[in-house]
Amino acid sequence: MVPKIPRVVNDTNVWLSALYFSGKPAKIVNLIEDQKIVSLISDFILEEVKEKLVSDFDTPLYAANGTVSYISSIIVQEYHGFLPVGELNNYVLAEGVA
Repeated sequence: MVPKIPRVVNDTNVWLSALYFSGKPAKIVNLIEDQKIVSLISDFILEEVKEKLVSDFDTPLYAANGTVSYISSIIVQEYHGFLPVGELNNYVLAEGVA
């Protein structure tokens, strides 16, 4: 049996931290880029990332749009629901970036 690839929904803070700092958020994005985990994202999160880049990090709008476009290119699908929160979900994510 082929193991399932873990799925994650990163919030805005994870994406911004991955862009500006090293550490676990950057490792999570690297795992997404390497297709070792699947990222789900909503339009709301993408819009919030763009807004925060412009308002909090003084990123020009064209660059923020480029960043959001890149994030959209590495995710597998948009997410329109809620994932259950639980120890198992957190454990899988923690093990993936350890």
